[in-house]
Amino acid sequence: KVKSASEKPKKKTEKLSYKDQRELDALPPRIESLEAELDDLQRQLSDPELYRSQGQQVTELQAAVARVQTELEQAYERWEILESLKTGA
Repeated sequence: KVKSASEKPKKKTEKLSYKDQRELDALPPRIESLEAELDDLQRQLSDPELYRSQGQQVTELQAAVARVQTELEQAYERWEILESLKTGA
């Protein structure tokens, strides 16, 4: 019984592994980069000239937007998971 009581506080103050901490540290710059890439792609897609002169590129840009949005969602989800592990919530 003493052993299980001493394990509970350890779980609440459990630290992230080195690998998880490094991943957590790398996520904000990664998220920022993905957001910048998404903004750039959306800016390109908002140019009416693109649709007139390079219609075939529109599909490629739309696919890139979808890919970046998926990566961004995954990065945010992973960041939330690691933050909750870090805080013990």
